[in-house]
Parts: sequence; structure tokens; C-alpha cells
Amino acid sequence: MRLGGCSKILFCRAASAPGSSNGCRSTAVGRITRNGLNFTERGFGVRGAVGVSDRGHSAASQLKAGDFDWDHIFGKVGVRWLHTGGIFAALSDTTPGLVLEAVQAARKHGTIVSYDLNYRPSLWKIHRGARNARGNVN
Repeated sequence: MRLGGCSKILFCRAASAPGSSNGCRSTAVGRITRNGLNFTERGFGVRGAVGVSDRGHSAASQLKAGDFDWDHIFGKVGVRWLHTGGIFAALSDTTPGLVLEAVQAARKHGTIVSYDLNYRPSLWKIHRGARNARGNVN
């Protein structure tokens, strides 16, 4: 599929000031937030590779509904495609609400929405498992 024209990618620094031109209202990345890490050890022989992720206290896990001005992003800026997924939704208690808010706003503006259904039991167990992962799917 060729999108044509110029592509726009939303890049939001969590330290952006409220009301900034990129539509992000999140505040302050500092000593209490960090980048998520992924450690992968190679497999050997019949043993496959093993990966361990450390996403706790990452900047992304602290995002919540209301941190973005979706009308600005989808309406004024004209972002035409939103892609998100189950791993991001499982990062914290607030990220599922942000995903739902973003998808609803995207639909309102006629923006294409794609969602990676990647379910990671290890992430969702802290949010009461698969039942909550399916909670708002429609």
C-alpha cells in the first residue's frame, strides 16, 4: 500500500511542555523514569533463545489518558494511521486507558487504526490476566 505524499510520524518527548506543538501533554522524564530494556540470550543446540524484558518505570509505562491532544494530532496535524498493541497496553494500569482513548479519537477523525494483538501473559498477570486484556475489545 502506498500512502503517497509526505508521511508524518508523531514523536513525543515526555518532557515536552503542556500545549506544545507536537500534541503531547506528558511531563518530566528524570530520575524516576527510564528506557525499557530487553535482554536476549542466544539459543544453543535444541534450546531456543530466551528473552527477558525490563519495562518497569519506563517513560512509556507512565503515560495515561489525557497526556495527548488527539484532536490536534489526528485533526490539525493530520496523522492518518495509529498503530499500537497489547504490549504497550500492558505496561501499567494507565496504558490500557490511553490506548482506548487513542483508538476512539483516531476513529472519530477517520484515522486508520492497526493493533498488534501480541499477548504477553507475563505483562498482563499484574493486571489480572487475559480477562482484562480482552476487557475493551470491540
